[in-house]
Parts: sequence; structure tokens; C-alpha cells
Amino acid sequence: NNYANSEIRAWLNDTFYNTAFTDLQKAIIQLTTVDNGANNTYACANTEDYIFLLSSQEVTNSAYGFNADYCEDDTARWMQTSDYSRATGACMNTSTDYYGNGWWWLRSPIYNSSNYACEVGINGFAYFTYVYLTVGGVVPALKIRL
Repeated sequence: NNYANSEIRAWLNDTFYNTAFTDLQKAIIQLTTVDNGANNTYACANTEDYIFLLSSQEVTNSAYGFNADYCEDDTARWMQTSDYSRATGACMNTSTDYYGNGWWWLRSPIYNSSNYACEVGINGFAYFTYVYLTVGGVVPALKIRL
């Protein structure tokens, strides 16, 4: 669960970045210093990324429009799965209350285990799961220069 060395970070900043964006779009995407919470036992040093996953601190920041309580059902954290994400393995909830929602990865490790990382569940709770699961979605984040 070391974000700096993770496959997802490498994919976001290479394959995804070079496939999803044109040269014109890349010109306005800022290289961002990403705070990886190095004070956490299992965290890593900060990284420099064009595309990154959000952290558990960011998805509980009310200034960004999220509920500050990670254990609350938060519609701002709900993510609908896309046809593409489902075709590539992301799970979609089929219950009435959360129909279409999927869970998605965060970059934050859990503080007491090297085998778990944070995620957001179908109900908008931010919690943790085993890092080797492959059914979660990816919600890329970036900063742009206007």
C-alpha cells in the first residue's frame, strides 16, 4: 500500500494520462505535489503527479463539499460506475438505495497494516479494504491551470 510505488499511480501518470488527454489538455494539467501523509507508518513520501487519487483527508474535507465524518452516508462521495469501468472489472451495486454506485480507491494507507488501503464504499463511507482486490473503481483527480 505504498502509493509512490503503486501500480495505480504508475498507470494514472503514464497510460491513463497519455491516452485520456490531448497535448492541448496536457498543457493545462499542473504537476501537483501530492501529500501522501508520510507521518503514517505505512505511508510514503510526497509525490509529484499530474494525475492522482484523492486521500482519505480530502474526501472528508467539508471545504471540498464532503461530509467531515467518514462513517456517514455521503452522496458527495457516491460514484456511479461507467460502462467502461464495469467492462474492466469494477463492481456495480444493484440494490435500490445505491443502484449503480461502485466503490473506489483512495491513495491513503491504513495506519496499522501494510495490506490495506482506504476506499470509498457504495454508500459514501470512507473506510479501508485489502489492497489486492481488483473490483474497485478509479476516480482520477488533477489540477488545471486556467
